[in-house]
Amino acid sequence: MSFLSKNHSNSDKENRRQARSNLVKFSRRQERLLEIVQDLITHYEENVLFEKLAIEIKALFECIGVTIYMLDPSGETLNPVFCDEPPNTEEILKTSLNVNNCLAGRSIRAKRGMIFNDATKQPGAYQIPGTPVEHDDHLMVIPMLDRNHQPTGVIALLRQDAQFEVNELTSGNILGIYLSTLLSNAQNYKALKKEVKAREESEQRFRTLVKFAPLGIMSTDTEGNILQVNPKLLEILGSPSAEATMAINLFDFPLLIKAGVSDDIKKVIQLGTILENEIEYTSKWGKSVYIRYVVAPNFDENHAVVGAVGSFEDITERKLAELALSVSEKRFREMANTAPVFIWTTDQNAVCNYFNKSWLEFTGRTLEQELGNGWAKGIYPEDAEKCREIYTAASERREGFSMEYRLLHFSGEYRWVFDTAVPLFDSGKNFVGYIGSCIDINDRKNSEVALRESEDKFRKAFMTSPDSVNINRLEDGMYTSINSGFTKVTGYTEEDIIGKKYPEINIWDNPEDRAQLVAALREHGEIQNLEARFVTKSGKRLYGLMSASVIELNGVPHVLNITRDITERKQIAESLLESESQLRAILES
Repeated sequence: MSFLSKNHSNSDKENRRQARSNLVKFSRRQERLLEIVQDLITHYEENVLFEKLAIEIKALFECIGVTIYMLDPSGETLNPVFCDEPPNTEEILKTSLNVNNCLAGRSIRAKRGMIFNDATKQPGAYQIPGTPVEHDDHLMVIPMLDRNHQPTGVIALLRQDAQFEVNELTSGNILGIYLSTLLSNAQNYKALKKEVKAREESEQRFRTLVKFAPLGIMSTDTEGNILQVNPKLLEILGSPSAEATMAINLFDFPLLIKAGVSDDIKKVIQLGTILENEIEYTSKWGKSVYIRYVVAPNFDENHAVVGAVGSFEDITERKLAELALSVSEKRFREMANTAPVFIWTTDQNAVCNYFNKSWLEFTGRTLEQELGNGWAKGIYPEDAEKCREIYTAASERREGFSMEYRLLHFSGEYRWVFDTAVPLFDSGKNFVGYIGSCIDINDRKNSEVALRESEDKFRKAFMTSPDSVNINRLEDGMYTSINSGFTKVTGYTEEDIIGKKYPEINIWDNPEDRAQLVAALREHGEIQNLEARFVTKSGKRLYGLMSASVIELNGVPHVLNITRDITERKQIAESLLESESQLRAILES
């Protein structure tokens, strides 16, 4: 045998030995994988599962780092959820993987720079800090697939010294399947735990609701045995305790049979329908109450009736109020018919059902003619739509309202009335109608019209007068209004003067003139033909002949001043006097 043949034979033997060794390692790895899964199958907390899994995988694949990535719901990136690769754990947990390179459907071998992305999802190398680029690490990226073979994430194993072998890739594929199962179990457990917690919280809320409910609540089985009562029901019945109440059988207790409660509950259980009723009831403990109750069937998960649940409301106050109302209604009608105002009422549908004697005497119509919507025929046509809108809007909201409109008087004249109404509610806060009253305001409306006309005349006279007209507050002389004549004479505009007091304007040339004006006004309430000198905005001095009187505006004394510019007349008079003087001097000389 030649030397080459011997070497070839030795090489074959070595390959066969290595193959057998790899096969044994593969088999043992598979067995260990199965043992790991069996050991971790009951670990439902994800963090605990990840930590234990990392320890086992490091030992099994002789790697130094394990990182688990889950697919983002958008399907764009793989985000790290667990990493055990000291000292780089924190840095790795900030980095996402390239989806296209990592979700090939099978385990792959790669350099770290092939699969890591930066924050912008663009290809870029990622290097462990302090490690030379040429010493790049070896990774095995294992896909995790769900039952439909859709990717859910990957597990990345890090090895520095040697790349992963082909048989390790096969083991990696199996690991991915096992890990998907473990994660699925953990996620199902998490969802179940959340559901159980939600159910417990819901039950706790229900128990709290029952305990503090404003209604009495009771549950029973199909035999009439009371299973649960809340404090409010004990209060309604006057019961000393829940035990004393639950000792009663709903089908056998004589007082319940007499009141018809027993038959009602039996019907609910037998027919599976909801039933409600109102009764007057005296309990075992001697408490008399009016009760409104609603009983509904209680079903199990198979929709079979297993009992009933009832709510009980004490309506004693409401019932007594209704009785009192019926007794007082006659008294109300007697009182209403003697009232000088018009009184009307409606039912719960806001339809008029009563008008008092004063209303009928005003309209000259009968009660039958006015009932329902008959009264609306007397509204002045131009007011009808507005009244309808106000009435409808208020009745829909169950609110009070007021309105003014013209109503046809029996004489044929439309007279103004002021109508106001408030809603009525029973003890249960149920709307039962309106009660309203009207008064004849026709004389007041006519007075308002006359007042408006008078004010209009005054305003026009005030604004169009060629004389200077201004209104000041008597107390401090503050200007509240001026006309165009004031501006023409003095040069001051409204912006210059309104809201300011006389010292700020300094319009009086001689303050004693104003003192004389105020003194006369305080003593007599008016002054006529006061001659005074004034200073205009430009500084020019002029003579004015003023008349003023005290008026009240909103209860506050004011002064209405009318001033005529007599400067020219004064100048002419002074010239005449001067001429007369000169002439007299000439004659005397």
